[in-house]
Amino acid sequence: MLPNLLKSRRLAPLLMTQFLGAFNDNLFKNALFTVVTFKIATHAELMTHLLSALFILPFFLFSATAGEFADKYDRAMLTRYLKIAEIMLMCGVGLAYVFNSLPLLVVILFLMGTQSSFFGPIKYALLPQQLKQNELIAGNAYVEGSTYLAIMGGLILGTILPLSVSICLLICFSVFGFLSARFILPAPPPRPDMHISHNILKTTLSTFALIKQNKTIWISILGATWFWSLGAFIVVQIYALSEQIFHVRETVVTFFLLLFSVGVAVGSVTCNKVLKGLLHVTYVPLSSIGMTVCFLVLYFLTRSYPTYVEPASLSVFLSDTTNIIISSCLFLMAFCGGMYIVPLQALIQNKAPKKCTASVIAGNNIINSLGMVIIAIVSAGLLAVGVSIQQLFLIVALLGIGVSFYICSLLPDAFVRSVLYALLKLFFKIETIGLSNYKKAGKRVLLIANHTSLLDALLLVACIPEKLTFAINTEWSKKWFIRMLSPLVDLYALDPTNPMAIRSLIEEIKKDKKVIIFPEGRITVTGGLMKVYEGAGIVAEKAQARILPIRIDGAQYSKFSYLKYKVKTRFFPTIHLNILPPEKITIPETVVGRQRRTVISNRLYDLMVRMLYATSQIDENLFCSLLEASTIYGSKHVILEDVTRKPLTYRQLLLKSYVLGAVYKQLV
Repeated sequence: MLPNLLKSRRLAPLLMTQFLGAFNDNLFKNALFTVVTFKIATHAELMTHLLSALFILPFFLFSATAGEFADKYDRAMLTRYLKIAEIMLMCGVGLAYVFNSLPLLVVILFLMGTQSSFFGPIKYALLPQQLKQNELIAGNAYVEGSTYLAIMGGLILGTILPLSVSICLLICFSVFGFLSARFILPAPPPRPDMHISHNILKTTLSTFALIKQNKTIWISILGATWFWSLGAFIVVQIYALSEQIFHVRETVVTFFLLLFSVGVAVGSVTCNKVLKGLLHVTYVPLSSIGMTVCFLVLYFLTRSYPTYVEPASLSVFLSDTTNIIISSCLFLMAFCGGMYIVPLQALIQNKAPKKCTASVIAGNNIINSLGMVIIAIVSAGLLAVGVSIQQLFLIVALLGIGVSFYICSLLPDAFVRSVLYALLKLFFKIETIGLSNYKKAGKRVLLIANHTSLLDALLLVACIPEKLTFAINTEWSKKWFIRMLSPLVDLYALDPTNPMAIRSLIEEIKKDKKVIIFPEGRITVTGGLMKVYEGAGIVAEKAQARILPIRIDGAQYSKFSYLKYKVKTRFFPTIHLNILPPEKITIPETVVGRQRRTVISNRLYDLMVRMLYATSQIDENLFCSLLEASTIYGSKHVILEDVTRKPLTYRQLLLKSYVLGAVYKQLV
C-alpha cells in the first residue's frame, strides 16, 4: 500500500505542497533566529522565545476562521490561493533584505505564521477526505515525517546559509509549492452554505464548543498540544543550550536540529509500520513516558556541564562520551514524539464530524498554538528572572511526569500492552500479519486461536490493540499468572460442564463485545490440532457473531510448550500471528438437536484446518521440507532406518543426500 499511496494524486501533491511550505517557514524562521543568536548576542535567548511566540500567535488568532473557510470553500482551490500569498511574502523578504529592515522581517514572520495557520486546517482536513480509513495512519505518518524533514532542511540551511542565498531559495520553493498545489485533486466543501463570522472571538469560542462536544477529540487535542509545546520548546532551547551551556559552533546546532527532525520523522514512519494501518493509541502512554525520561536525562547531563572555553567544533563535541549520550537522548526524545503524535492526529481526523473536519482541525491548531505560545512566554519569563536552561529542562520533565500519569490513567491497558508487546517483540521477534482483518470483523466477534503454548494468552493480549473478553476455563482463571492479565482483558470464567455459562457468554457477545476462546480447550501435545470442541461454534452461531481465526505459529517451539521431548525447543523462537478474514457459521434451520451440534463442530474444525493450511508453507519442495524438519526436530533426531536396519538421523540423511546428489550430478 505504501508505495502506491506515495505515488497517488490523493496524497503526493499535498505531501509535496506542505513539505515545501514547512521548509520555507523554517528556513526563514531559523535564518532569523541564527542572526539574532549569533549576531545580536544581548538577550538572544529571550528574543528567540518572543520571535517563536510571534510566529505561533496567528495560529491562535486565525485558526477558527481558517477552519470555516476550509469547510465552506474547495480546499484545493484555497491551497493554491495561499501559495500565491506565500510567493508574495517571500518577495517581501527580499525587499526587507535589500533595505536591511529587521522590523519588516519580523512583520513578515507574523504574516507567514498567518498563512500557515490558514493552511493547517486544509491539509489535515484533506487527509480524511481523500484517503481511505486504513490509509489514515500512513497518511499522517508521511505528513508528520515529511514535515519534520522539511523542518530539518529549513533548520540546517537557515543556520548555515547566508541570508541572501536563503532568500533565493525561499522564492524558488514558494513557486514550486504553488505548482505542486495545482495537482491536488478537487476537494468539494462539506458546508458550502455556511456563514463565515467576522468576529474572531465568537468564531474561536464556537470552535471550542464544537471540539468539546466529543470527549475523545478533546483529550486527543490536549495530548497533541503537549507534543507541539515540547517540540517548540526544545527547538528554541537548542540555540541557547549550544551557545551558553556547551559553547559550540553553529555546526553543532545544525547537528542537533538534524537529529531532532530525523528522530520525529523516523518515529512517525515507525509508528505507521507498527500500527499497520489500524487506528489505536496503544503506544501513546509509553511514548509520553519516553519523552519525559529524555528530559530528565538532559537535565542531569547538562546541570554541571564543563563549558568549552573556545567554541567547539562538531568533531570535538562528539569525541566526548557524555555529548554522544546527550545527542542520543535528543534523538530518542524526538523518536518518541513521532510515535506519540501520529495516532493522535489520525484519531482527531477520524472522530471529527465529516462536515466539520476542518473546524475541528482548526480547534486543534488553536489549542496547539496556545500551548506553544504559553510555553514560549513562560520559558522567556523564567529565563528573565534567573532560571537556568537546565532548570527549565527539570521543570518540563516534572510536568511530563504529571502528563504521563494522566495519560496512563486514561489508557491503563494501553500502557501495559505496549510494554508487554515491546518485551515480547524484543525476545521472540513477533510478527503480526493481517491486522486489517481484525478491523473488518466489526464489533460482535468471537476470536478463535489454536493453542500452542503457555504464551498464547500473552501473545493475543499484547498483539490485539483493544481490551477484549477472554473466555477461560474456571480452574485456569484461578491461576496467579492468568489473574495478572486482568488489567489487559476482561476474564470470563467458563465452566464447560455448566450449560448456563455458555448462555451467559452468548449474551456477552450480543452486547457487541469481542471475545477470545481456544476451541481445543487445552495446549497441543502433538504440534497439530487437538480435539476441537463445538462450544465456540455454538456461541458464535447463537450470538450471530463473526468468527475471526488467528493462527499462532512458532510458540510451540518455545520452552513454554508441551512439546519439549518431541521437537527441538528454543528459548526465543520467532513467532507469527496470522489473523485471517472473518467468517460466519450459518446452519439451516431444518438441522436441529444433536445433528446441529455435530454440523457446527465439523464446520468449526474445518475452519481451523483451513486456517492452518492457509498460513502454512505449501509450495516448497520435499528437500526444503526435510531441511525445515531438521531445524524443528533437531539434526540428531532419528527419522528412519536404512536397508540394513541402521537408524538414520536428520543430519546423516541430509549428508547422504548431498553425497548422492553430487555423484548423480557428475553422472549426468
